[in-house]
Amino acid sequence: MAKTIGPKFINAAQANLEPRLKVFRALLVEAVNRFNAGVGRKLFVRKDDEQLPTHSKHVSSVRARMGSLLEYELTSILNDLLHVQNPTLSFTYNYVTEYPDIYLRDANGNRLLRIEFKTLHDEADEGASRFDTWTKMLRQHEDIIVVAGWHWVAAGILSWPEIIAAEAVSGWHLAQERDWGHKKRGGTFGPNGEPYVTGKRTGRARLDQGNYGKLQRIVHRGRCNCVGLNSDVKKFLDLLNRIYPDSPKRPRAS
Repeated sequence: MAKTIGPKFINAAQANLEPRLKVFRALLVEAVNRFNAGVGRKLFVRKDDEQLPTHSKHVSSVRARMGSLLEYELTSILNDLLHVQNPTLSFTYNYVTEYPDIYLRDANGNRLLRIEFKTLHDEADEGASRFDTWTKMLRQHEDIIVVAGWHWVAAGILSWPEIIAAEAVSGWHLAQERDWGHKKRGGTFGPNGEPYVTGKRTGRARLDQGNYGKLQRIVHRGRCNCVGLNSDVKKFLDLLNRIYPDSPKRPRAS
């Protein structure tokens, strides 16, 4: 990989996300390749007599834990790749339970990018992962959403997770599409950007705490021809279609 993460990259902060997003995507591709080439098997392997829970509640817990572990490991690999190009930069964890998951920082601790990870298991009917951070809280030129899909692979008596595909997109553009779809479905927004839906029985507006931001519902089905979709939203749709190729729930990117 060419050494592209220099002063120009750092000084671009606050100005334009796209050049830095392009560099991050290249890092992400290599990180996924490294994970699938051996890291996943080394750190996540299990034998066939180590049964996973089958109750839906516990299955969800396993997927949530796997999502966190994949996030941590991918971040570690990303840091290794990043430090080869520029040892003054680091991806750091946000240890507070709030958006985002990861920061890109310079040597002085200044935050250059904000990165949120979402993982999807290919066997989940509809993943619990949601991008529900209110648009008012986002920063157009700093926020990146990483979505990674995974599945189990096996060799003999051993199995481990493999990343099917991963993509990094602009959080701002994804949120614009999400909010358009929310309004198209009859939803509204409060003064601070909080999403509301109308109760079927009461007819009154209430805070949406269920469907807003679910990854498979971000793009409204009415956008089936994908005309006018932002390029990042198209990348997001392409990714979902690779993770869930047979799902009828989404429009298809053209």
